[in-house]
Amino acid sequence: MLTYGGMFLFHTVSATAQLVTPYIANRLGYGIKHIAVIAPNSVADRYFIVGVFALVFCLTIAIRPNFFKPKDSQNLPYPIWKHRRDLELSKGLNVIRLVPLSSLMTFAEQNLVAKYKYVTVIIGGRKFLASPYEWVPEDSAVVRDKESGTIIGI
Repeated sequence: MLTYGGMFLFHTVSATAQLVTPYIANRLGYGIKHIAVIAPNSVADRYFIVGVFALVFCLTIAIRPNFFKPKDSQNLPYPIWKHRRDLELSKGLNVIRLVPLSSLMTFAEQNLVAKYKYVTVIIGGRKFLASPYEWVPEDSAVVRDKESGTIIGI
């Protein structure tokens, strides 16, 4: 409570006079200056409410980052790889080693892959779209453009 009063209430007393600029009522520049006085309590309350919303938003993104991302589209050229679901499709019942998809890329590609939602990957002879942060089998290959050598993704 002391932080609330110290940070917002006492600082908004001088800030309200600086934020509200006076305007002149006459077009010629002569006349009466109107100054609106804002109560510091109302400014402090709004800062507090905005701070609470910002805290909730940051915690939501920290706990569930996929909450604000769009859902999977149905019009994709290849199926989406989910290592928990599609693991049986790639090797059957054999034990396989999973690695992060980023380990199959160079350092420069790892920095550029953030702009993609999905990267095209060959897993078990089939093409899949995988998230750049997904785990894939170790013998997987990232599909690259023949001419430029860049990663193909969406």
